Amino acid sequence: MFSGALIAIFTLLHHVGGLGEVIRVVPQLTTHEGYFLYGLESSAVADWKESHHLTAMGLWDYGKLVLASDYTLFSALIGTTIGNMAAFGTDQDMVQRMLTAETHQKARRSLVTAAFMDLPIASAFVFIGILLFVYYQKDPTYQPQATADVFGSYIVNVMPVGIRGLVLTGIFATAMGSFSAALNALATSATNDWYIRWVRGRSQAHYVLVARGFTVLFAVLMIVIAGGFAYAKITNPDLRIIPVVLGIAGFILGPMLGVFLLGMFTTRRGSDAGNMLAIPAGLLATVVVGQLHITILNTVAPLLGIQRTFQQPVWIPEVSFTWWAMIGALVVFGVGVLFRTPDQVREAAVRHADEAQTGGDVPLALRESPVVEGGRIPR
Repeated sequence: MFSGALIAIFTLLHHVGGLGEVIRVVPQLTTHEGYFLYGLESSAVADWKESHHLTAMGLWDYGKLVLASDYTLFSALIGTTIGNMAAFGTDQDMVQRMLTAETHQKARRSLVTAAFMDLPIASAFVFIGILLFVYYQKDPTYQPQATADVFGSYIVNVMPVGIRGLVLTGIFATAMGSFSAALNALATSATNDWYIRWVRGRSQAHYVLVARGFTVLFAVLMIVIAGGFAYAKITNPDLRIIPVVLGIAGFILGPMLGVFLLGMFTTRRGSDAGNMLAIPAGLLATVVVGQLHITILNTVAPLLGIQRTFQQPVWIPEVSFTWWAMIGALVVFGVGVLFRTPDQVREAAVRHADEAQTGGDVPLALRESPVVEGGRIPR
């Protein structure tokens, strides 16, 4: 995918007339003083003052503006960092990739490398967006009405045929790789964490067959969800996919990260009972700040004959999707830390930590067999 992005960048640079033309059309590339001073674009500050009838912005108002804005310096450095911690540390999709490493040291190294590789990859995608903006400023012949279609229109109508094939190959290869990894993670989690716990004593071949069935099931569900989102995008062209995807991840991964942080930074706090209370509290917090409950109420109300539009209380600040994971993690950590860890759990944790340091060259994925022994999953 990264190679396809580079091909697209060089092709766009050729069509727009070089980097000098980009800087001429987008001078903000060389003047970031205002952005780094305020943490967000000055136009956003002006719009906020006008909409809230403010002549001067105090610290509290500025904080609310930062929380409500999707793309700011603070959300990039703080909110996105917390979101990446949740994705890299708790997502089964990432965990299964780490389990393919020979040792936990190599798994750790691959995780850190993948995190740092996000920087050039994200920068390449952002630069493609800038180049597309510059190109359509010069030649709006094939500029679509929806901003989400600008890259697709450029690929189909402007790109040379051979380069077009390379870029599309990179896109489809990346999509298939991500799709298969997600299916494998979903099927593995459903089989090991749910099915095996309730259906015990079967053969390994049986559980493999069940995992394949879950793979088909989740594939169908993903197709249905993708089709539903595509329909929503057609009926509502202003709908953006990034807030939806990252918002869903923030709802789920944030509370999970809170539990992991509780285990990492404390040795005597946290318990199963506490986590059972902390996780719903974290989910509830993300639902409230994300206004999901308002969306559900406004969707269900007409079906029940209620002619009313529900709104978020004014005392609850508007929070962008970039902060949902952090809020969920902090709430879970704050509630979970109130509960003491049982002694037997701490002793088992020390024993497992010692076992993780042994094993030599045995791959991580082979240290525990997925086959049920004695009616229980080996731990």
